[in-house]
Amino acid sequence: MSVQPGPVGEAISRKLLRSVFYKGLAAAVVEALAAAEKAGCEDWLRDNISAELAGFDTATIDRLVDGTHRHARRRADEMTAAADQLTGLGVPPRVAAAARDLLISLRDS
Repeated sequence: MSVQPGPVGEAISRKLLRSVFYKGLAAAVVEALAAAEKAGCEDWLRDNISAELAGFDTATIDRLVDGTHRHARRRADEMTAAADQLTGLGVPPRVAAAARDLLISLRDS
C-alpha cells in the first residue's frame, strides 16, 4: 500500500478519476460484447479488443484525444449508426449513446 502525497481527499479524487476511465472502459466492453454476441461475432470482437488494448501506450492516448476532437463530426454520425445498430440487436446503447452525445458536443463547440 502506498500513501498518496498531498492534501486530504487527493487519493480519493484520483481514484474516482481513474474510475471514469476504468469503469467506463468496462461498460463499453460489456455493451459491445453483448451486441457482438447477438450479431454472432463475439469471439472476433473479443480478440479485436484484446489486440487493441495490448498495444496501448501514451502515444495511443494522444491519438485518441486528438482524433476525437479532429474527427468529431464523422464520429458522431458513426456512433449514431452504432447506437441504432445496438437498439436493433436488442442491446440498450448506453455507452454508445453517451459517446455519440460527447462527439456531438465536441462537433458543435
